[in-house]
Amino acid sequence: RCHSASSSPCPAPRNPAPTSPHMPALRKRPAAAADAGTVVRRRPAAGKSTDMSLKKKPASTPREKAAPKTSGGACRGEVLVTFDIDGTICRSVGKAANRLHKDAFSHAIRSVFELDASVDDVPHHGSTDPLILLKVLAHHGVPVETAKERLEDMQRAMVEYVQARTSHAADGLELLPGVAELLQSLARLAPRGVRVGLVTGNLEGIAWVKMQALGLEPFFMPPK
Repeated sequence: RCHSASSSPCPAPRNPAPTSPHMPALRKRPAAAADAGTVVRRRPAAGKSTDMSLKKKPASTPREKAAPKTSGGACRGEVLVTFDIDGTICRSVGKAANRLHKDAFSHAIRSVFELDASVDDVPHHGSTDPLILLKVLAHHGVPVETAKERLEDMQRAMVEYVQARTSHAADGLELLPGVAELLQSLARLAPRGVRVGLVTGNLEGIAWVKMQALGLEPFFMPPK
């Protein structure tokens, strides 16, 4: 109701608000319509990034980098090539097959336990020298714990026996075909990082005596 003191009627209000709850509210029209196919971007507020989209990880992961190579084509670093001795570098032949090594077993057992025993008393192919000693002693009734207590003494006796008879180290041993040529080829690759070593069940001192007797010691990298 108009509270004017004059008798003239009050003017009607411009754009009156809807009074019915069923009447839809008026919508504001955009300032300018976009052309078909045009994306309207909102101007970012000051200090905010213009990239409004979420960053996604690439669908494919980067490929692993190949190992760097030297000018000669070999990978940087060192390559270790290892050889066993018996059955790989050489083989036992004839009546004197690997005689010095076998005699060293008998000598060590006799010296420490006063037993006459032979490495051939038990299956031993593929075993290490310390394990063969334990097997032979167990075969002759020596408890394993007792044998282990004297194992270092027996190993020392074996090495000393062989080193005192190096002139017979190659008796009953035959170099396998192609071994010398292969070692010579590997030696030529030493500048490119190829190293050659021994991995054998022979005691270390006995293994080197065998390599010396066969003329192969220079091809192998000595232990550090």
